[in-house]
Formats: sequence, C-alpha cells, structure tokens
Amino acid sequence: MHAWGDGALNAAGDWRYKGEGASNVVLDYRGSDSQLLGTVLRIRKAPLRENGGGCAPVLSDLERNLWKDWPAVASSSNEEELRHVYVRDVMRPLLGEDYVDSGVCVIVPVSRKFLEDVSQHIRANRPAWRAEEADLDFSSKNVLAVCDHTLFPGLANESDSPTLSIEIKPKWGYLPQSDAISTENHVKKVVSRFAMHQLLKFVQGKIRSSSSYCPLDLFSGTRDGIIKALNALFKSPQNNLRVFKDGNRIFTGSVDGAQDSTDSSASRDLLERSLVDFTDSVTGQRLDVLEKLIAEILHSSETLRKLLQTQQLDSLDIEGVIHLYYSFVGLHCPECGSDKTGCSIDSDVDKRSVLFASHHSMPADEQRRNLCKFLIAATAKDCSLMVTLKPLDDSIVASSVTRSIISCPTTGRSYVYKISFLDLDLKRLDKIPHYFRLDQSIVKFYAEHTT
Repeated sequence: MHAWGDGALNAAGDWRYKGEGASNVVLDYRGSDSQLLGTVLRIRKAPLRENGGGCAPVLSDLERNLWKDWPAVASSSNEEELRHVYVRDVMRPLLGEDYVDSGVCVIVPVSRKFLEDVSQHIRANRPAWRAEEADLDFSSKNVLAVCDHTLFPGLANESDSPTLSIEIKPKWGYLPQSDAISTENHVKKVVSRFAMHQLLKFVQGKIRSSSSYCPLDLFSGTRDGIIKALNALFKSPQNNLRVFKDGNRIFTGSVDGAQDSTDSSASRDLLERSLVDFTDSVTGQRLDVLEKLIAEILHSSETLRKLLQTQQLDSLDIEGVIHLYYSFVGLHCPECGSDKTGCSIDSDVDKRSVLFASHHSMPADEQRRNLCKFLIAATAKDCSLMVTLKPLDDSIVASSVTRSIISCPTTGRSYVYKISFLDLDLKRLDKIPHYFRLDQSIVKFYAEHTT
C-alpha cells in the first residue's frame, strides 16, 4: 500500500463517497496517484449533537478490563488503532486469515480541514437520514486506509474484463436455544431473528415490504439453500445486498435509507444488462447464472461455517447476558431485582430464576469471558461478506496461480475470486442494555401480531 506522506490527504476532491454504516463513512480514491488506486478510507462518524465536543477515552476502564486477554485491544489509544487490532487479534483468528486482511491497512493522520472539506464534498451523495443523524467526526486525528475489496488490486492493468463484487449482510444464521429464553419468548427458538425484525420494520415504515430472505437458508450448508437465499436477496435487497462493478455500485436496496428502492423487476433488468460482459448467458438468465456462481463459491469455501461458529459464541442469548452485564458493571439488575451480589430467590422460583442467580454469582473472570464471547458474536451477526470475482482470461492466468479459481456450474466459464469479511468493528459493552431492549421489542411485537 501507498507510503503515506504529510500531504497524502489534502485533496478532498480526490475521494468519492462509496457508502456508510452506523459508525463509519467509506470513501474510495479517484485521484491521479496510481499508488492510491484500490484504496478506501474509513472515516469515523459522530452524532451531530456531539460533533466537535472532543474525544472521550477510546475504551473505558471497564472495557480495558473486559478485553485484557487481548492486550493490544485493551491498550488501544485511538479508534482507528482499536478497530485494526480488534480485527487482527480477535476476529481474524476466528474467521480465517484468508478472509480477513487486517494487516493490509494503515492508520493515516488527518487534519480537521480535510475532514470538513470531505464532509462538504460528499454531502449530496449521502442518504438524507444518515446525514441528519451524524457527520464525520471532526475531532478525529486519524483515519483508516484499507484495500478496496470491490477490486482486484494489480489485476486491473492486466485484463480488460470487468470485476464484480457482491456484498451480503448475512445476519443471524441460527436459532438460539438458551435456557435463559423465557416461555413467552419461545418464538425466538423457531423463527429467525431476521424474519421477526422484518415485521417490526415494515410496520415502522422502514421497509416497503417484508423480504423472503432467510439467513437460515444461507447458512444451511447446501447449494440449494444458498441459491434460495441469494434469490430472495436479489428480489428484495433492502440494505442486505449490494453489487459493484469495477468499484462502482450498480445495485442496492437502500436509497435515503428508508425504503426498499430496488424491489422491482426494472431494477433487476438493469442489473441483467450490466452483466452482459460478465457472463456468457443470454438476457434473462444472467442473474440466475450469477446466483448459482456465488452459491458455488460460498458452498465450496469455509467462510459461512466459520461465520456461523463465531456467531454461536453467544450461547447464553441476550436474555442471559443482560444479567452478566449488570453484575460485571456493578449495577442493580432491573431484570431480576438483583444487585451485583446475585438474585434474591425463594425455594419455589422457576428454573430461569435459578439460572439467573447463577449468572450473578458466576466468578468475575467467567462473567468477563462470556461477555467477550457475546460481543464477538455480535460483531459476527452484523458483519458483511463480500465475494469479488473477475472472468479469467489469458492475460491474468499466469499471475493467478496462487489465487482462487472457480468454474461457473452453468456456463463453464472460469473466474478468479476472493472472499472478504467487512465491518468487523468491536461492539461496545455499554450497548448491551440496548441490545436487550431491542430484542424484547422485536419478539414482543412479532408475538402480538402473529398470534
């Protein structure tokens, strides 16, 4: 990657808005420095009401204690360093070195002026609801420069064939079976979290229609299940699927964040036409071919299995973890009337009360490790998976010996590909009460409107 100098980040106009999530805005490079091509910047955001208010400690004392098994995480001095070492030391060993390139990133110093200039430069491209909630964090002293996974750095100059990237937010791939789940919330054990949340989002007006996508299909371990999941995502992508061609976004389901904008045959027809130089199929069949190709790649790799295993580190469910949280932070537990010393129970209390009492009386180090597992699993439940592929031709065969190559099961055409995990940021300890409230709201609403 580029050797960053003092003047590397002066021209805000060289960077183009690529997308954003809850915490970061992502920009890709469009300037004239060939060494920066294939680079994206991740710039931290701040709620508008807080912007310019100065920097809080990157981790609280409680969080430093929580993550002490990973010293580089616990001692991080800024948000960019925290993100880098968390991905490198925590997530990469779990998800696989081949799929997490945390080492290919650079922490780059920036000026407030650069951030303000970028904010002005990208304002028209940001979804309105995102812009109303947060702007770039002008107090940031650094940004993170990473590889652009929508491209194959180095291959662009070797071949004229297009590069296609499919970014998927898989979401929860299993049904929790924890004994901590209450009888009234039993539906969590039989209906996917994604399906339940869809109903609430629909009533709230956040989506135009409920998606038929089911993460359980994607994580089923079968080609047919993966194809079914992909087909549902392409029909109703919402914010769970995006497609890029040569680094440019060509298909997505979220415009201004509030509605599903590509839930129409017209949008899929446009995508079909965009695939004309990517597959050997006739119009009307290209998307079907692409779905089967992506399914073959995912089925033949271990990415989904590793992601599911990481999600399942949450064995207690939020209904159990909430009790560990209040004990760990030393606060009264509003869910069972306990202080940090444990639940007050009678001899005739039900099994769950006894279970929660054991959570509160659990040794502090065991509480800490279980909280870490929950937060790591939360990262895995909210991350993205990107498949990037390029038709194989004579000009890149020689350089692709060490790359992954696959033949399309429909057309027989060969492609070079890579799989990358994205959005692997650390989830914060103080978000656990929010996760609990959201969980209860989703489940309660679903139960009330489906019975």
